[in-house]
Amino acid sequence: MRYNEYIEQVKKDPLFCPTTAYSLEVVENNIIAGKSVIQACRRHLEDLKKSLENEDYKYRFDRAKANHVFKFFDKFIKHTKGSLAKTPVKLELWENFIIGNLFGWIYKDTGLRKFNLSYTQIARKNGKSLISSGISIYMFIADKEPGAECYCASVKKDTAKIVFTDAMKIIRQDNNLRKHIRIQESLSTMHYKNNIFKAISGDKDQDGYNIHYCNIDEYHLFKTNEMYEVLISGTQARLQPLLNIITTAGDSRGATSPCYQMYEYCKQILNGILENENIFIYIAEMDENDDIYEPKNWIKSNPNLGVSITLDALEKAFIRARDNNEMDNFRIKHLNTWIQRKDAYFPIDKLELQQLDPKELEGKECYIGIDLSSKIDLTGVSAVFPLENGKYAVINRCFIPSESIYEKEIKDRVPYSRWIKEGYIKATTGDVVDIEYIFNYIVELSKKYDVRSIGCDPWNATALMTKLDAEGFEVVEVRQGYKTLSEPTKFTKELIMTNKLLHYNNPVLKWCMANAVPKYDANENVVLDKAKSINRIDAVASTITAMTRAMLHELDANLNKHIESENFSF
Repeated sequence: MRYNEYIEQVKKDPLFCPTTAYSLEVVENNIIAGKSVIQACRRHLEDLKKSLENEDYKYRFDRAKANHVFKFFDKFIKHTKGSLAKTPVKLELWENFIIGNLFGWIYKDTGLRKFNLSYTQIARKNGKSLISSGISIYMFIADKEPGAECYCASVKKDTAKIVFTDAMKIIRQDNNLRKHIRIQESLSTMHYKNNIFKAISGDKDQDGYNIHYCNIDEYHLFKTNEMYEVLISGTQARLQPLLNIITTAGDSRGATSPCYQMYEYCKQILNGILENENIFIYIAEMDENDDIYEPKNWIKSNPNLGVSITLDALEKAFIRARDNNEMDNFRIKHLNTWIQRKDAYFPIDKLELQQLDPKELEGKECYIGIDLSSKIDLTGVSAVFPLENGKYAVINRCFIPSESIYEKEIKDRVPYSRWIKEGYIKATTGDVVDIEYIFNYIVELSKKYDVRSIGCDPWNATALMTKLDAEGFEVVEVRQGYKTLSEPTKFTKELIMTNKLLHYNNPVLKWCMANAVPKYDANENVVLDKAKSINRIDAVASTITAMTRAMLHELDANLNKHIESENFSF
């Protein structure tokens, strides 16, 4: 079946594929959703089109596998509280979208699941625990994994037990499930054949797991990533494990919260800055310019509005928060909004794909900037070219020690190895960046381009600056501070806003720009705050360093013209 035929079939009969039906309803604005959910739906539709029309695309959507989970919910997952107790849970379309994606997407050659990590962020009272407990039970007894180890995890045992307890109640009220599953409530453990389902917490030693499935609840409570890393490492021996994060937003703690960092990572994937085919993302949130005081916008953060939570209840919660100076609490719990969020300075959505050839720059004037950070981290070198019509071009190369690249990929969640193969990053031998590589790279640049000056922060760069000066380059000290960097930082942002920055689709530069967080003084001067930025910013930092001189090129050109004229005199 071709893509267009598939879509027509879904439009005629949404039950043909509820997952795709939700995607269509969202992208066609029939369901109100925020930008992040719209992007997630477009991602599904784009992947579906590739799977049906591109034989080389390695994934496909298996409706039968998705339907198997839907039917499991219909048969076994029942409400445990209130007037709906013991009645089947009716999955809403947005829940079909999440579950269908997790279980329907598979590798074409092996039939194994595409997604091994899932990040869902929604407001409170939208049925997180119910959907989590249903998926947990399915993975525990119906996923056909021999000796499956399934866990509910959080920083505290009480939090971890929420989903476990819900799952236990669902099992206890169903005769068929109850007689096949042994429950040890005091140990927060259940057994089915050779499978185990258990609640675990970060206040105990968590090594030694062989995880098939793990539900991480309220990830925003995690102060460090230690437990998450243990859980990830515990999935390595399984063929198709699934780590399922379901959380509400929280306090970003100055962008140091592990959950907030995961949130920003997922946003960069949705925005096309980074690529990771194996993580599913669903973030229900209001858009940047939405008025939080306008109730009609709240549905973007509450996809289950009118089902598990009412607009009247939200309005009452809003009034209490407003009158008791608790709006931060309302924004977190009911609007799924991060507080103390560190928004990126540069408008990444303005960085469009550019069909350009760097060879067109050969022989042209350029200004080089170096961001020589810690020797064990990324170092950035940027060449900025002033062009006609007020445009500027940037050629960036970063350098990273070859040792521990795999560990850095895990820590920073970016494909350093791929960027090295594609030539955007140079891996240097050893465990530190050798300045000889940077020196040789700049010498090579000078053979192609007219290098007018090289800017560098003198801190920790004396040896490199001395070596470049001895080679005959004009080396300029660029001190780090508002006085030096505010204007070129603002200028770079303006170039992006007006589509006058040619970046040659460099993914490392784009990633660093997306990470950059600003810091202002009392006079609205701005610099990039490395300490508060979400991740590495070296590529854009070196670009701004180069821009300190590049943006003044017309003044330099006019002065040179005056000096060379017949009327020049002292």
